[in-house]
Amino acid sequence: MKTKANWTALIVGVAALSLSGCAPDSREVTAQSYEVLATDGQSNAMSGEIAAAPVLDEAQIRKIVAGVQDVLDSAQESGDPAVLSERLTGSALAMRTAEMVRAQKTGKELAPLEIEINVASATVAQSFPRTLLVGSSASADDPAEVFLFTQADAKSDYMLENWVRVVGGNSIHGVAIDEGSQTLTADDEGGIMSPDEVVQMYASFLKDPDNADFQVFVDDTFSPKQREEITQLRTAVEQVGTIGFDAWPSDYPVTGVTLASGEGLFAASLKTSTTYQRTVADSKMAVGGTAASYLDNADVIGTVTVNYLVNFFFLLPPQDSQESIRIVGVERAIESVSRDDAAKPEGEE
Repeated sequence: MKTKANWTALIVGVAALSLSGCAPDSREVTAQSYEVLATDGQSNAMSGEIAAAPVLDEAQIRKIVAGVQDVLDSAQESGDPAVLSERLTGSALAMRTAEMVRAQKTGKELAPLEIEINVASATVAQSFPRTLLVGSSASADDPAEVFLFTQADAKSDYMLENWVRVVGGNSIHGVAIDEGSQTLTADDEGGIMSPDEVVQMYASFLKDPDNADFQVFVDDTFSPKQREEITQLRTAVEQVGTIGFDAWPSDYPVTGVTLASGEGLFAASLKTSTTYQRTVADSKMAVGGTAASYLDNADVIGTVTVNYLVNFFFLLPPQDSQESIRIVGVERAIESVSRDDAAKPEGEE
């Protein structure tokens, strides 16, 4: 049964997170003061009052972030992605592992992932998971970043579950958790559609960007770049082969929070694949760029498929809103590259 959420609940007090994106790929930010909001979600229906009880204070949040940062630093120093599983989970674990593998494959230096606490907001209900949001503000040279941590149960550590850089030109104002708000689940119906439906629709949009039924996203810098990438590849190989593209929701959890603005902010992941297929016998075709670093032989004999993980944060308007769904930020990395040499063109020995 789907969960019904009231995203326009009485606001007693909020801690605001104001973020704006910029273009650079640097992960260093300047630390600033930050506020903490922690609520327990208990309400008195008769009086309409919402009772707030702190669950995470500043020292606890600093301890959580420091613990995750220690693991990130240890993994970077050792070059061993297995270290990450101590404090990363889900799509964050998969993304950082993929980034480390990419650095090893290409021989390029891995950019540090540094969590600066400019603003932190935490919410907790009587059930789990519990959610913590940490944001770093943008500077003149560096993008803002949003980090989502979850606690699975009372005995578990908070784990980093997802993060993104805020996309260039995008800004978020008043990102704060309502007093008494709940963690936003995949099937929540408090918005213009459920988070699960958003993810399904965006995957469909990537595959069919000209379909007006799917054009409900704004501040979307990813899909135009994805479309351009596939178009350029198809043009490059059209004399000797084809390029196939697919996108689908990942199996990682969709998790987020309801906000003081009445919106929902949630993290989700997609998988995409780009398939190079040679169709003309005795022709030459090769994979280029980063993907070639994952292959001993970059030549396409039959097919080569490049598999990506793409992490998103979406800002979802409440029910009856006329606003569109905003894409707050994106991270993408290659997870694997596979080949099928047996799928070579007919008539070729």
